[in-house]
Amino acid sequence: MFRRLGVVWRRFWAPTSLSFGVVLIAGVVIGVGGWWGTRTFLHYTTTLEYCTSCHELAPVVEEYMQSAHYSSPSGVRAVCADCHVPEPFWPSVVDHAHALVELWRHYDGTIETPEQFEENRLRLARQVWAEMEESNSRECRTCHVPAAFDFARQTDAAREQMEPLAHEDGGNCITCHRGLVHALPDMEAAAAAEQAAALAALSAPEGDLADVMYVTETAPLALSADPAAPPAAQVLPGTDVAVLGADGDMVHVRLTGFEQEGAAQVMYALAGKRIINTSMQADAQAAVDHGATELDPATGINWTATTLEGWIPRARLTGDGDALWSYADQTYRNGCGVCHTPHNTNEFPANQWMGQMQAMRDRTSITPEQYRLVLRYLQLNSRDVADASAQ
Repeated sequence: MFRRLGVVWRRFWAPTSLSFGVVLIAGVVIGVGGWWGTRTFLHYTTTLEYCTSCHELAPVVEEYMQSAHYSSPSGVRAVCADCHVPEPFWPSVVDHAHALVELWRHYDGTIETPEQFEENRLRLARQVWAEMEESNSRECRTCHVPAAFDFARQTDAAREQMEPLAHEDGGNCITCHRGLVHALPDMEAAAAAEQAAALAALSAPEGDLADVMYVTETAPLALSADPAAPPAAQVLPGTDVAVLGADGDMVHVRLTGFEQEGAAQVMYALAGKRIINTSMQADAQAAVDHGATELDPATGINWTATTLEGWIPRARLTGDGDALWSYADQTYRNGCGVCHTPHNTNEFPANQWMGQMQAMRDRTSITPEQYRLVLRYLQLNSRDVADASAQ
């Protein structure tokens, strides 16, 4: 047996097999060296010193150093990579490949100065938020373990939000926790700019009229086609109108809704629901046609069917209702999702949505026009309206 092993050994090292042995050993050395080199490189590029070495990141580095992730009573520090680089090896490799784009930004001057960085802050923040949403805040969960939370030591407000999510083992951290380490972008200015762009894209071009159209932002309604005619009413965003014709930049429309007994100045979309179509001055109130009256048994209030015809600027109308409501839904989730997981639209009845939105409007960055559109969207998809429509 030993003689056979000797023959095998000599054959392995024979001149005919020498090249194979060298290649095999070289492959092992190169493989181990490559693996070690890759791990060393990945580790080096995740150190705090490396991440904070680019001058373009000076604004966010300063914010980070003022946060509890950098300095806290417990002395625990989370460095940049703890939040922004995946811990598993292969996701980390992919993340470093994506970082090549950031390396390019180091040279192309996109965020060369603090002023340029501020101009791009919202875009960069949304990119990070989207990545964390997609991974279900994977990096947050390497330190923040739901089973380890001591809810008795949290504030009442924090416990109310966090405890149900921990028990359900759900909730995406970044949905609620934005602006903890880095300053939030100017969401209000961004919301206004995005609203202007979105509504401009939705506005009906000349000649493009549908049978039913939707008001994109609060529109003046006149009782004649004369552009100089004073408005007799204001039609709120999201209100649907029947198109009767057009004259230049003015569109002849008919609104239908309901009038609450004792409140002739307002037309509501549905009886018993505070979903406002339009607010009217005296001349518009006089032009309203009244139909049948019905009693709301829950409140004992009479509601009368009404119609009103008038003229609205073409630029305030769109025939793409799906796009308008998609915009409203995205605005709602972006605006309310900064602080908490947005409520489902059917979580409250239509009238209660008014109080919910009113209580929160000053805490969001949505504009007054977006607020009116989002409120109508939530009300039309509320528990008592959506369920009734489905029957």
